Amino acid sequence: MTEFFQSVSMPLVGFAAFVVSAIFAAFRLSAPGKSHCWYGCLAAPVVFLLALRKAVALAFPGAIVLILAGVAGECLALVTLRGWPQPSGTRWRTAVYGTLAAAIFFLIAMPAHSQDFNRLEINAPAPSFTLKDQNGRDTRLTDFQGKVVVATFFYSTCIDVCPILLGTLEAVEERLTKEERANVHFVAVTVDPSRDTSERLKTFLAERGLNASNWTLLTGSILDLTRMANAFEIVVRPGAGGDFVHNSVFIVIDPDGIDRVELHGAATPATAIADEVRQVLQAGSLPAKTRVLMWLDALLSRLSGRLP
Repeated sequence: MTEFFQSVSMPLVGFAAFVVSAIFAAFRLSAPGKSHCWYGCLAAPVVFLLALRKAVALAFPGAIVLILAGVAGECLALVTLRGWPQPSGTRWRTAVYGTLAAAIFFLIAMPAHSQDFNRLEINAPAPSFTLKDQNGRDTRLTDFQGKVVVATFFYSTCIDVCPILLGTLEAVEERLTKEERANVHFVAVTVDPSRDTSERLKTFLAERGLNASNWTLLTGSILDLTRMANAFEIVVRPGAGGDFVHNSVFIVIDPDGIDRVELHGAATPATAIADEVRQVLQAGSLPAKTRVLMWLDALLSRLSGRLP
């Protein structure tokens, strides 16, 4: 569902707004003024357009396009559809209720998120870690050496942003060729270790239909996960009802363990992540001199952080 909404193009959204607005404008033109039909045919397209904007997470420019498409539909009806026979009660009620049902679906199908995302070039050694995978095995970043790692943070009981993050990575996986997938590994780190045990993550992996050869879900002690979150500058705080609030980020780490780029924002397109992965695969390792300087800089930063 997430990938469907992410892949919807602006022309398709505009066309939907145009058609719905034109149909209901034609109904209103033939309906008695201030009747139930007139008010229903006014409210239905407005609610539909608001829900559509939210479902595809349109930012301000996109919202303007949506409004203009709706206005264009209204104008078309005013110019060309005058004289339509008054719709029967069954017809206009079916149209109104069907459109409102679609709007409700859009409203509950996706949480509201902005289309904005930020790309940050890091080019620094990724923090090391030792956590437990879905099989209970100790897992380190070095275990993925030789592959591009795409990582994010989540928790399995989340019903808000986490399904979006995982759905986006699934879409990235689908966009990669078989040869590319062989050199890429997806890692999702829980922020809820009390509930997301290795056993739970193994079940969750199967429920999502994720390929264990390409995916690793990580958990660990609260201390270990806190250290990792802090190292990647991930903010995690408790929310209502046992939920958690945390950063939405996709981290691309090269085969040598260098954090190349981070994409921040739940609305980061899968195509943007796939492009970053391909660039890293094609570029290969950074020059040896550059990597040595990075590691020295990271070491000096750690040492300076420990000094009084």
